[in-house]
Amino acid sequence: MTRNLIYTLVICCLALPGLMRAQNTLPPDAQKAFALGSAAADQKQWDLAIRYFNEAQKLAPKNPRVLFNLGLAHDKAGHALTGMVWLHAYLAASPKAANAEAVNKEIARLQIANDTTVAKLIQQAIDASRLLTPPSPVTQDWYNTAYWIQTSFPEAFASSGDIESAVKIYDRAKDSNGIRLSNLWGSYLISRASAGDVQAALDGLNHAPLLPENPFNSMVREVIYNYQLEMGDWDGANTTVDQFLQLGQNYSHEDVDKLRKAEPERRNWNALDKWLGLSSDMKQSNFGCPEDLDLEAALRNVDIPPTYFKGDATKWREQAGIAKNLLKIASDLESCSEQIQRTERSLAWQANHPLAK
Repeated sequence: MTRNLIYTLVICCLALPGLMRAQNTLPPDAQKAFALGSAAADQKQWDLAIRYFNEAQKLAPKNPRVLFNLGLAHDKAGHALTGMVWLHAYLAASPKAANAEAVNKEIARLQIANDTTVAKLIQQAIDASRLLTPPSPVTQDWYNTAYWIQTSFPEAFASSGDIESAVKIYDRAKDSNGIRLSNLWGSYLISRASAGDVQAALDGLNHAPLLPENPFNSMVREVIYNYQLEMGDWDGANTTVDQFLQLGQNYSHEDVDKLRKAEPERRNWNALDKWLGLSSDMKQSNFGCPEDLDLEAALRNVDIPPTYFKGDATKWREQAGIAKNLLKIASDLESCSEQIQRTERSLAWQANHPLAK
């Protein structure tokens, strides 16, 4: 984000209409924490700013100014996903904010930045694995670990939603390690369904190389079905039940009807509460979102000259661990991203369908 855009966002945020300013008057303790956070931000001490803005948010949980500045501080600290959540919360608390368009553009940029980071981590893991040299003497552990790492790359790309890269690696490696193309497509479709992109998952099922009896057919539909129930998309859920019945699965329309009757027809979801709840879950690492991870340090650790572990089993295991760790980080970031996308889509569905039919 450019310096001018930062200033534009801050000025728009603080220049809210009079009524909004009156409603946003902070309690004394929250005002003190907010002022300390602002001072830290002026010095570009983003971690310290986050600490003080968090204190202010605990005392004034739904104050738009606090929510915005939390999002901005996380953004500048390199916490793309956490920044997205707080900026979403800000827009939910102040949907008519003058800077709404600029904030939405920044949220989109942060999503792209996270996707880029995930792809970079996977590629760094691939590069790290290429430095692996069998220890002397060669052990079964080396074969097992090398096999695990190499077969994980296509899977990692598929789970991140990049099925094209996954298939490219599969095409190069299938003769040597026996990766199953159906597994790659299954991982990809589950990732799309988990993110709430039901249409992409359904479209994929129609042309993915999956035999009717392939368990991924049921697994993907199971994720779609649970999402539809969560959204109150009863028509969609009943359509999925029909698909289950065609596959010989034991599902019933009665289950959908029971849930439909058990909750009020009109949906009164509160977008702000959903985003605040997600931010709380992320703090507790419920979604494996490593916001405090020093990603740049993790990437730098890959740059170890290959001569360091030729014939040295200890160094080899260290390098193998780096490759595996990078894939784990990528997986955690993607899981967190999926939950954000799921929340975005669920709120969009609720806005378009306020009356569950």
